[in-house]
Amino acid sequence: MKQTEIQAIGANQRIDKFVRKWLNEAPLSFIYRLFRKKDVKVNGHWVPIDYVVKVGDIVTVYITDAQIEEFNQPKPIIPGAFPHQIIHEDDNCLIVNKPKGLLVHGDSGEKRLTLANQVLSYLATKGATFDNGGYMPSPAHRLDRNTSGIVIFGKTLIAQQALEKLFHDRAGIIKSYLALVVGNVLKDGEIDMDLTKNSETNVVKVVKRGTGMRAITQYRIKERFQDFTLLEVIIKTGRTHQIRV
Repeated sequence: MKQTEIQAIGANQRIDKFVRKWLNEAPLSFIYRLFRKKDVKVNGHWVPIDYVVKVGDIVTVYITDAQIEEFNQPKPIIPGAFPHQIIHEDDNCLIVNKPKGLLVHGDSGEKRLTLANQVLSYLATKGATFDNGGYMPSPAHRLDRNTSGIVIFGKTLIAQQALEKLFHDRAGIIKSYLALVVGNVLKDGEIDMDLTKNSETNVVKVVKRGTGMRAITQYRIKERFQDFTLLEVIIKTGRTHQIRV
């Protein structure tokens, strides 16, 4: 069992995000399994995954001593040049162009070579310091490993919370992608279906309406080729692998 009290620097964020930073070496599948099994409690009670922690909350995670030793490790931040395009940077946010093949966050197979770690290394070269128990600049959203595109990082907790709220409320945020698909798409359209994800295998599949998470995807024809169609894809929901499925 591991227990901690929420301080001001860790308050006003979702409990799952706090636990992910607290157990910084744990894969996402492990974190979400803790919540499914109700092994995360606040003030002695189970809370939903979107519960927002407050100053003074006591967070308890029921894991073994071996898991605590494995997953709660000081995160070494080594200053280094940022190898990708920086689109915009100010005191509150950093907007970068993520290449294909790079994870935003670590998983069980890769924990070090991630966009998040590269951003921390870059900020360290500019004199930023990080407290492993407090806030670290984090992405406000994510892209799949094999998707390239813009990722926005909040450099302060207040900025991060504001960005996450914009994405959650879809307040002026439009997620648009370019997808080259096999075949001749006849006309613009919309796909509306339910998806479910196996947290162990990370496989996403289509299921019957009402038995999964609703996923809405709109697509528009941008250009036609002999055997392919270039589409602009706009997702109205943010489900894992939504476009590929």
